[in-house]
Amino acid sequence: LDDIFQYWVPPLRRFPTSILCRLWRDIGGYLVERGSHGVNVYTWYHQQFFIVASERFLSSNVIRQQRHQALVEYFMGKWYRGKPYRTKDINGNVTGMTVADRTISQQELILRTADDGSTEYNRRRLTELPHHVNRAGKMAQAEEVFCDFEFIQGKVDTGGTYDLVQELIDAQTRFPESEKIKTFLRFMRSQVHILMLNPHLLFQQAANQPSKSPVAIAGWDVIVTRSKKDNHNLIKSRATGLKPSTSPRMSMRPVVHNWIVWKNKPEVEDLCEMT
Repeated sequence: LDDIFQYWVPPLRRFPTSILCRLWRDIGGYLVERGSHGVNVYTWYHQQFFIVASERFLSSNVIRQQRHQALVEYFMGKWYRGKPYRTKDINGNVTGMTVADRTISQQELILRTADDGSTEYNRRRLTELPHHVNRAGKMAQAEEVFCDFEFIQGKVDTGGTYDLVQELIDAQTRFPESEKIKTFLRFMRSQVHILMLNPHLLFQQAANQPSKSPVAIAGWDVIVTRSKKDNHNLIKSRATGLKPSTSPRMSMRPVVHNWIVWKNKPEVEDLCEMT
């Protein structure tokens, strides 16, 4: 983009449409359009293009990690409010840093909630983010994704429970020192047969884990947060005579008002695993 915008930087720092049209005219004959998780994507129509592109643009582990990290940041919506870049003068010398709107998608986990309570998830994020975060090489980032119960609920609700177990196994292999990933993998392995048939029991099963377990702590945090939001929404609707909010955050899924607290539950992790 520095070569394109040598003399003037537009408010939206993106490739001009004219250049994209020229690029499409040159390579459009070598691309094929297909569907992927509810959206249309383009890919090379022949395996040889994949091989040559990988050899040229992904020639080292460092470069591959950088590309995976860029896609992690995209699917996590890191730059949707603006992305920083280095400003340069006409001679190419760096003059400072600024932020420009690239009109990048926010990549919210939940796209919309219907009137009947059904939820439409961002399936591209649910599928692509685990793949790239495992290959970006950052353990803290992997823990943020795989130990997020909102993300886990999305995988379970969309039938990706077994996929999540495999992704956690991959994460454990790449980040063997992460105790959080090990704990969440153990939890998912032991509960996968239940969650496949009853995905709405995710947080109840998490709450049944030992109290000091990262799984139980994260699960109860979500339960308490949702209960407060649900109660606030219900009180507000009664006071105003309006229907409860149907925003994604407030109506993520049907409200469950009662949770079972296992008073005398074992406070040590069960050694049995579902394999």
